[in-house]
Amino acid sequence: MIRLLPRRPDTQRGRHIRTGVIGAGVVIALLVGSSTYKSFGIGDKTVHAEFAQAAGLRVGDKVRVAGIEVGRVAAARIEGNHVLVGLQIESGLTFGPDARAEIKTSTILGGTYVGLDTGRGDGLPGGRITLSHTVVPFNLAKIVQDPDYSTQFERIERIDTAKVAEAIGVLGTQLGDSPQLAATALDSVGALAKTIDARRGQVEQLLTGLDQVAGILDENRNNILLIMVQAGAIGNRANERKEMIRGLLDNMAALSQRFQQIGAENDEQLGPLIAQLATMGAGLEKNRAQLEQLLQLLPITVRQFNNVFGNGNYGDIWAPWAVFTDQMLCGAPGGPIVQGCR
Repeated sequence: MIRLLPRRPDTQRGRHIRTGVIGAGVVIALLVGSSTYKSFGIGDKTVHAEFAQAAGLRVGDKVRVAGIEVGRVAAARIEGNHVLVGLQIESGLTFGPDARAEIKTSTILGGTYVGLDTGRGDGLPGGRITLSHTVVPFNLAKIVQDPDYSTQFERIERIDTAKVAEAIGVLGTQLGDSPQLAATALDSVGALAKTIDARRGQVEQLLTGLDQVAGILDENRNNILLIMVQAGAIGNRANERKEMIRGLLDNMAALSQRFQQIGAENDEQLGPLIAQLATMGAGLEKNRAQLEQLLQLLPITVRQFNNVFGNGNYGDIWAPWAVFTDQMLCGAPGGPIVQGCR
């Protein structure tokens, strides 16, 4: 009677499967961690800066030091009479107490970034750049509340009415007797405004595309500057070559003039010589086909000649044995010329 024993579990195989799964998980974790390392700001530090206003600055905008990107804007909120901006930057940067921050415009469509000056020394009090050490592109509060005027009515009262009247007079003189043209121009401006309003969706897409193009140009401005420098170098080389060609032509003109002087000094003896050279050139041109054929055959002829006389002071000549009789080959005075004579 045959008894079947229960099959033992393959523990070795299960161990390999577990090891493979763990290894795959570790690899995936490393890939995910490396891709999200910068996005989570691991290894970076945060510095705060006080600005009089945001000036179009948005979360995600770049932070640069001496034109090099070192971080991004992480947060922005109102704090009292100013805006507090959180800057997530590389941890290797050190700031002094005189560090400065400035909101700058990077594109013509209003793209902004924060430019930092780390200052001198070591240690930024509270990790914050104060309002007195920051700059914004413009300050609406200073424009509206000008300390030179006690009230806004005073601003209006100080308008020079004589200058305004003079400006209106100059405008009337420029228009002259062409009010119809002015009306047509205003109608054209109105029609243009209506067209833009009717196509504002397309205009917004156009502006968005221009903003993207401006952003790409801003990101690659170093490459663009390099191309401009190389283009300048190419232009300089072209100018140098132009001067060289100009000098060559001048020298050729001087050489031709010198030849004419030599011909005159030698009683026009060079004239017939030049004519003969021209005749020789015409003859060579006429027989160009024959010359080309000769140049094709000449290397073969030279190679065959070298094969015949290249082994010594004699020539290797092949001829059929029928030309020479057995008596001539085997009965030569110095002995047989060939082997196998009997």
